[in-house]
Amino acid sequence: MKRCKQCGDELTARQLPSMAGSSVGQKGAGNDVRLVIQPMPYLGCSCGAERRAPFPDFFPEVRPMINDKLPVAKRAMFGGKLSCGSCGHPLASDLAAMRTFRASFALEGTIPFVVEIVAKGLTCASCGSEQLALDKQLDSDLSDALIDAIDRERIKPT
Repeated sequence: MKRCKQCGDELTARQLPSMAGSSVGQKGAGNDVRLVIQPMPYLGCSCGAERRAPFPDFFPEVRPMINDKLPVAKRAMFGGKLSCGSCGHPLASDLAAMRTFRASFALEGTIPFVVEIVAKGLTCASCGSEQLALDKQLDSDLSDALIDAIDRERIKPT
């Protein structure tokens, strides 16, 4: 088991009330994406100097799961128009506006947590489903927001 270099304590399961990050100001970001994880599980010591991900692939596992759990508008292959991820109705991407999306996670070996994302989304006129207007840029900006949150809280890989 890893130990803190400062206090010598073994790293144990802990949680931050929340961990937040944003794509704003990140190099190459095209969208204002905000991300919050509540509560944020991590491994840490009693002095607070050492913070590590709960397990080695925690963040690489969570990142694609966010896309899988959130309702997402689909884009036809070869740059086609967006359509509703629920009913397939065409969506007008120019009507995208900031929306809040939430997904709950329960990964083995961690406490359950919720990921909240504020990003561009659309409401389907046909079925009323709200969904993330996900494209390559927004997907990249979502990753930037997660990286920003990790950096702000100084959480290292395990």
